[in-house]
Amino acid sequence: MPRTVPFKTIMGGYAVAGFTLILGFLLSLKVSPVVVGSVDVGTLYLRGFYFLALAIVFNFTIAWGRMRGFPLRLENGQFSFTHLLRVSVMTAIVWFAICFLSGPIALFLTR
Repeated sequence: MPRTVPFKTIMGGYAVAGFTLILGFLLSLKVSPVVVGSVDVGTLYLRGFYFLALAIVFNFTIAWGRMRGFPLRLENGQFSFTHLLRVSVMTAIVWFAICFLSGPIALFLTR
């Protein structure tokens, strides 16, 4: 990802994360009765897509933090744990907002 990412690209990344959550939910419902060994495939799909969406959100939140002046690497090359904490809190807030917005859409699509 380049050093400066436009805000529109960041919001597009968050939209992709929401779509990934919805897709994971719908795919987990389609294959939920399938059990391979002792693993429920629907739950495995749901966890996999949730992890993928969380990784997308964290990646774009790091870019958003860099845009707002909180890079993880400082000018002298040191790693900033305070900026990591700030980005993690921002990620948690955005994650809950995306789940809150994509949940009703996923439930509407399962009607």
